[in-house]
Amino acid sequence: MPLDGFRDLFGEEITFKGAYVRVHDRSKVGEFCDLMQEKTQGVEPEDLINGELVQQNVNGVTSVFAILFLICLMLVIFVTISLSERIMVERMGTVGTLRSLGVTPNTTAKIVLFENALYGLIGGAIGSTLYVLTRDAIFNNVFSLNSGSDIELEMNLGKVSVAAWIGVIIGAIVIECLCPIKELLKATRTSIRDLIFDNKDADYKYARKTLVAAILFTIAGGVCLSLVLTKTMESLGFIFLTIVLLVAGLFPGYPFILRVFSKIFEKIFTKANCPVAAFSCVQARTKKASVGISRLFVMAVTMGLTLFVMSYSYISFVNSKPAEADVVVNGLTEQGSKYSYFNDIDGVTEVEFFNFNWGVDCVIGEDDVKEYASANSKRMKEMYHNVVLMGTPGSFKINTAITDLPETIADDEIYMDKSVAEKLGYKVGDEIPMLIAPNRTKSVSRTMKLGGYCDTIRFSGGSAVYVVSLNTYNEIFEDHPVRAYIRTTDPEGTIATIKEESFSMFDTCQTMDEYMEDMKNSNAGMNTILYMLIGMGVLLTFIAVVSNQIIGFSGRRRECAVLASTAMNRGKLKKAFLAENFFSCILAMAVAVPFSAVIAGLFNKAMVMIEMNFDLSIDVPSTMIFLGALFLLFLSTVLMPVKNIRKMKIAEQLKYE
Repeated sequence: MPLDGFRDLFGEEITFKGAYVRVHDRSKVGEFCDLMQEKTQGVEPEDLINGELVQQNVNGVTSVFAILFLICLMLVIFVTISLSERIMVERMGTVGTLRSLGVTPNTTAKIVLFENALYGLIGGAIGSTLYVLTRDAIFNNVFSLNSGSDIELEMNLGKVSVAAWIGVIIGAIVIECLCPIKELLKATRTSIRDLIFDNKDADYKYARKTLVAAILFTIAGGVCLSLVLTKTMESLGFIFLTIVLLVAGLFPGYPFILRVFSKIFEKIFTKANCPVAAFSCVQARTKKASVGISRLFVMAVTMGLTLFVMSYSYISFVNSKPAEADVVVNGLTEQGSKYSYFNDIDGVTEVEFFNFNWGVDCVIGEDDVKEYASANSKRMKEMYHNVVLMGTPGSFKINTAITDLPETIADDEIYMDKSVAEKLGYKVGDEIPMLIAPNRTKSVSRTMKLGGYCDTIRFSGGSAVYVVSLNTYNEIFEDHPVRAYIRTTDPEGTIATIKEESFSMFDTCQTMDEYMEDMKNSNAGMNTILYMLIGMGVLLTFIAVVSNQIIGFSGRRRECAVLASTAMNRGKLKKAFLAENFFSCILAMAVAVPFSAVIAGLFNKAMVMIEMNFDLSIDVPSTMIFLGALFLLFLSTVLMPVKNIRKMKIAEQLKYE
């Protein structure tokens, strides 16, 4: 209504609760907010363009992507190492030829490194360009902001700096050059004769120093893991160090695990009179290509399963059902007494109101409480602990997102998550001097007793939640519930009655199924990105395994030709390759599943550290389907060498060799 009409209704004296300010030079919005805080007391300017509203929205999801990025990066490195090793084996003949023509070992190494640098340059340039072209579209589809006014909010991501662009490309080049360094050093130390005439050497060499390194890394990782699990060390960097050490132990150590189990199964198959299967076990542990592919299997399954579990857990978390209710009435605008008739609606068996308020500022600690009265706006903001304040008489009956509360909560008691309390330095029984909502019209100044710990992860995802008695909450918000959960035998009839009786006293009134569908739709963009990451990780690994199979078979042509011409027909040779791949896949799965459980647990602890907390959720059927799909996908890669065996001309191959 016009301002004059408002004055006629409520009097000449008008109290303005807030104002929207447009700063013409948007680069100085932050400067304007800082100046307002320094020159005033109690004024709380908020930068709607790139301030806390935007940052809090972005930082939580950014944390998820930071963890997923590390998982994908590790997978890329393992794939690159595997491919580089096989490519270097193929390059041995070329290296020997160059050396025989008088090219020095150092120059030869530079030529090979230059080839790998080109791979990194081309891949890095294409990848970073695709990122720049798709970043804004993807980001704005995932995130949305509402200022509550006509001011349009947009994610001002800025331009990607040239330095960052160049840095990504350089990083890709460095990775491509470092991955084959082991095989390259080996080539520079090998004689020209061996390089030229032994370039198809396909046997895997087990080195004692590799085993020692794997054991040392595993022991160090195990010690770090025990420190993390006992909460002796809980820093983010230490958790990542633990992950790196454990992975560094498994990567060089897995071939030795493969050798042990292949020998065991070789004996079993020999006694069972299965010579083809026994032969496959020998090949699985002795051939470079087989060992490399099996090692790639185990790392791919580990990282792929970790990525799947983390993504599935996050999706399950954001789509989790908040209450065992039939009807949800959200966005209540009046006092609770206005909705007391909910209990009298036909079919309604139970009603539970949900009282909470996001973004309540609290001042904690005796010193800060005393200083607050004379502080300027800037200092006040520094003292604030921004939390979700919740009021309830005691434990919830319908709401399942908040657990571990007592039957009744006293007016001088407060409950919070254990991690939140530990961060503040308090334990159960401690007294906490507090100012609750000191920047609102009504506030509470009281010494609260930490009555216990509660679990609010499913509700807030790691944001600090303070649970107080309903009486304490109502001292500030005057009995204004936000949501109502209703159990009823007739959901549609209940909704119709509420809409008729309380037409403009709520935002939405819907069944729980409709409510959950809306939640899923709001998270659809994020879900799509997570599924894309899983798909790209699996596709990347599949391409790498197929490439390894192709390159590896080229080094085993002579062996296959000799076997086909002497001891085995083509059919048995195909069965041998299939059995070899089957054994590698099964063992890789057996090692990767428990290992990925440890890695996923560590990544989840890292998520807790960056305040993006959600429980790991493992759906057994979905996980089994995912593992089964990986198994079949990796097993199908054997079709390439099987096809080559069928087409191979034995006489020409033997003559060539």
